[in-house]
Amino acid sequence: MQPFELPDFYSPWPARLNPNLEAADMALACAIIYPDTSISELNITACWIVWGTYADDYLPALFHDSHALRGNIKS
Repeated sequence: MQPFELPDFYSPWPARLNPNLEAADMALACAIIYPDTSISELNITACWIVWGTYADDYLPALFHDSHALRGNIKS
């Protein structure tokens, strides 16, 4: 692979962090994703991210592969 130069990254919005950082379990990730939420909303967001991460790791381990997972979900 040939060396290359990375382009300058541009974002029209400044990087911000939620001031309620210490209030959530997944504090840093949630505070970066949602910089304008209240403490209670930040905590709810953290709970959803923890649950989603757990489900994302648990279900494939439970069903051993993605093909089995699709066949076991009922609509």
